[in-house]
Amino acid sequence: MYRLLEAVGQSRERRDQLTHPPYQKPELLATEANQLWSWDITKLRGPVKWTAISTSSWMSLAAMSSVG
Repeated sequence: MYRLLEAVGQSRERRDQLTHPPYQKPELLATEANQLWSWDITKLRGPVKWTAISTSSWMSLAAMSSVG
């Protein structure tokens, strides 16, 4: 039955299909140092099996220099 209805264009999805609104990416703008920061945490393998060393770094994006 569904194949016959679809052949004549009378079959459609019965559930309501919601669409998400378009997402606008934020624009990050820094004109001076200390206005915009980025960070990263990385785990490195340790000297012994099943050990890890966590490193973290912070960076001012305008100055492009790492602080830690």
